Amino acid sequence: MNLTAPKSWKDLTQEQLHYVLFLLSAFEDHTVIKTYMFVRFTGIHVISKDRFGWKCFVRVNWGRRKFFTIQAWQIESLLGQMSYIDSYEGMGVRLEDIYGLHAVNIDLHGVSFIDYLNLEKYYQGYLMEKKDKYIELMGTVLYRKRVREKALLKNKYADRVRAI
Repeated sequence: MNLTAPKSWKDLTQEQLHYVLFLLSAFEDHTVIKTYMFVRFTGIHVISKDRFGWKCFVRVNWGRRKFFTIQAWQIESLLGQMSYIDSYEGMGVRLEDIYGLHAVNIDLHGVSFIDYLNLEKYYQGYLMEKKDKYIELMGTVLYRKRVREKALLKNKYADRVRAI
């Protein structure tokens, strides 16, 4: 049986990244988080716990179930593959969409200077006070409604008409 799971931040899909970030906000213990990740990403379904370990199954060809028992030491050894969640350094990924809002350009192209200054102010405020309100304010700058291309073209042509 071959079970695979993402081995770095960059291997995660957007859906998986959203799930991992949710787990990181919900639980403090990284072993718990890694266990949830392992079970979900490998497709394991836990049935019950007995004296030998956990009875589980995975779906294989045509939805058939393959049953197996996994012991705690086996899980612990496999969780080492998910040690990348212990640090955000070198993360290099972000959520592209959050509740219908889209991330701005990673280099902040298209972000006005005043928004950039506000973003810096919110970041410094968070560093000083450690209050979540500053994180939320940074989110309002970094995630926005997508501007429709038609609206941009309409405004572009409207400017030309005004100039004539």
